[in-house]
Amino acid sequence: LEGSSDTGPTSVPAALRREVLMTLGEAAWRQRSWSDVIRAYKGLIEDPGAEAPRLGTFRYRLAVACDRGGDAILAVSTLKPLVEDSELALGVTPELRGQALRLYADLAERANDLPGAARALESFSSLSVETSASARADAMYRAGELFRRAELPEDAIRCLEAALRLSDSHLPALDALEAAWRERGDLERVAVILGRKVAATARHPARQKPLLSRLGDLQAKLQRPDVALATHQRALEIDPTWRPSLRFVTLQLRESGQGVAAAGGLAQLTGDLSGDSGVDLANVLRDRQNAAVALGELVMSLDDQQVQSVRDVALPALERAAVDATRMRGDAKNAGEPTNASASVNVAAPIARLRGEAPEPAVPRDEEHTPSARVSQPHMAALSLRDAATRSRASGKLDEAFASLETANHVNPGDTLLLRELVELATQLEDHDAAAKHLAELATLLTGTQRANTLLELADIYFDELENPAKGRDAMRSAADAFGTGVRRDSTLRLLATEAASNLAWDAAVDALSAVPEPKRTVADITSLANALVRAGRQGDAERLIEAATESGRFDDDGALADQLRAETERKAWLARTLDARAGNATSPADAADLRAEANDIRDEIGEFETTPPPRTKTNRGVGTSDKTPASTPQPNPTEPPGEATMRVHVVPPAHARSSTQPPPLAGRRPAKTPAPIASEPPLASEHPT
Repeated sequence: LEGSSDTGPTSVPAALRREVLMTLGEAAWRQRSWSDVIRAYKGLIEDPGAEAPRLGTFRYRLAVACDRGGDAILAVSTLKPLVEDSELALGVTPELRGQALRLYADLAERANDLPGAARALESFSSLSVETSASARADAMYRAGELFRRAELPEDAIRCLEAALRLSDSHLPALDALEAAWRERGDLERVAVILGRKVAATARHPARQKPLLSRLGDLQAKLQRPDVALATHQRALEIDPTWRPSLRFVTLQLRESGQGVAAAGGLAQLTGDLSGDSGVDLANVLRDRQNAAVALGELVMSLDDQQVQSVRDVALPALERAAVDATRMRGDAKNAGEPTNASASVNVAAPIARLRGEAPEPAVPRDEEHTPSARVSQPHMAALSLRDAATRSRASGKLDEAFASLETANHVNPGDTLLLRELVELATQLEDHDAAAKHLAELATLLTGTQRANTLLELADIYFDELENPAKGRDAMRSAADAFGTGVRRDSTLRLLATEAASNLAWDAAVDALSAVPEPKRTVADITSLANALVRAGRQGDAERLIEAATESGRFDDDGALADQLRAETERKAWLARTLDARAGNATSPADAADLRAEANDIRDEIGEFETTPPPRTKTNRGVGTSDKTPASTPQPNPTEPPGEATMRVHVVPPAHARSSTQPPPLAGRRPAKTPAPIASEPPLASEHPT
C-alpha cells in the first residue's frame, strides 16, 4: 500500500492502483490519519480513470484532511470545483455539497476572503436540502454580516432580508438590519423593523418593553404623537412602572393640560420604581431629580383647588426629594466638592404651598462664589462607571470593565468593594502588578483581621507571581502585626521564618522568630532561632539564647546544643587570637590591619567586643632557664597547610593541656579543669583575658 500511493512502477495496472488507493483512503479516513488521507485521495483525484460520481467525495475528504493538517491553501483549491456551479458540483448530492460549502466558508473567512465566504453561505442557504429553516436563516444572517464586514452594504441588506423571509422572528437578523437602516438614516424602515421585533418578542414581555419604548420615541420623532402615545401606553400595560414610557405619558398629560393626572405620574417618577433594576443608577437618579423639579413647577402652576387635589400625592414625593438633595449637598461638603446641579434641587416653595405656609424668601446668590463646572458628586459618577463595568463584564469584555473600574476608583477613591472587584478582575486578566497595587491600597483602608488577610493575599502574589520575596516578607510581617497578639500572629511569624530560612534569608528569619514572645516560644522555635542566629553571624546571641532558655526550663536537651555552640564559640575565639598573633608577625602594616579586622569581625560574631593588643614575640626566659636570643621564625614545613607553622610559633598551647591541633579556650571565659600556663613560659598578650 505504501508503495502504491506514489507514482509507482509502470508495471502496476491502473485499476489495481485505484483499488489500493481507495482502500487506503477509506482506512485512513476512519482512523483519522490525515497524512495517508491526503496521499490516497490526491492520487485518486489526479487519476484520469477515477469514477466521476465519487470525485466529489474524494475532493471533500482531501479538503478536510488538508484543513486538519494545516494546509488551508490546498484545502481551498480542492474545494473550488465543488463551490462553483460546475459540472462536478452539480453531480454530487446536496448534502455533500452543503458540507463542502460550509467548510469553504470557514476557510475563506479565515483567509480574510469575506465576500467569497458570504457567497458560499448564500449558496448553502439556497440548496434544497433537508435542513431546518432556522439553520438556513442563520447561514444567510452570517452571510449578511460577512458582507457588512467587507463594506458591501447592499449585499448585506439583501442577505438579511432573505434571512427574515426564511424566519420572520430571527432577532439577530432584525438587529443587524435595524443597525444598517439607522446608518443610512431611513427612520421609516427602522420603525418597521422595530415593529417586527415587537411582534417577534410577543412571548417575552421583559424584552418587549424596551422595544416598545424605542418604537414610541421613534414615532414621536416621525411626528406621529398619537401612535407614539399608544405605543408607550402598550408598554405600560406590560409594566406600569416602566420609567421611559411612564415619563413620556406623564409629560404628554402635562402638555395637554391634565395637571392633576400628570402630578400622579411625576410623583411616581421621583421615587424608586421596580423597573429600575438593571438600569444605570446615575441615569435613574438624574431622572428622579428632573421629575421632582417638574413636579414642583407643576404645583406652582396649579390653582388652589387643584393643589388640594394633588397634595396627598405630591407632598410626600417633594419632601423625599428635598431630603435627598440635602443629603447630597452634605456629602459634597464633607468631600470638599462643589455642589452641582443634581444636588441643588430646590423645592422649598412648592412644599410650602402644599403645606399652606408662606414661601421662604429667596436668598440672592453670591456671584463671586459660583460653583465651578467641575464634575462633583464622585460617588454618582462612580456608580455609573461601575454599571458600565458590570455590563462589559457580562458581555465578556474584561479589559473594558477593568478600565471602567480603574476610572471609578480614580474618581471616587477609598471604596473597598470597588477595590476588591478591581483585584478580582486584575487576577482574571493576569495583570498581577495591578492586583498587587490595588491590594496594597485596599489593605490601607482595612483594619484588624481583614487587613491581615488582605496582606497575606498580597504576599502570595509577591511570592508566586511577581517573584519579589523581599516585598512578600514585608507584607507577611505587616500581616502578623495586624493580627494583634493572638495565635494567628505567631503562626504567621513562624511561616515567615520558615520561608526566609528556606531561601537563606537568615536576618529575616531571626527578625520573625524574635518577634514571637518568649513565653510562647516552643522548643522548635528556640532551635530554629538559634540556628538562624548562627547562620546570620550572631554566634554569641545564639549561645546566650540557649543558655537563657535552659535556665528558664523552656529548653532541655541535656546541654547538647549549648555545648555545641560553646565549642564553636571557643573555636572562633581561638581563631581570632590566632589572627591577632599573625598580625603581630605580619610583614606589612596593611596585612596586619587586614588580619586584625578579620579577628574583630569574628569577635563581633561571637559577642566578644574587647580589643586585643598586638601580640609580642615569645622568648625563652624565666626562672631556671638558660639565656637565649629570641627565637627566630622557622621556615614553613612543606607537608603542612600554609600558615600552620606560623600559628604554632606565636600561639603555643601547653603540651599537658591540649594537643597541637586543639584550639585554646575562649578568652574571658573559665573553661573547666584547664591547667595554668607553665611558670617559666608566661602567656602571650593574645592569650590574656581583657
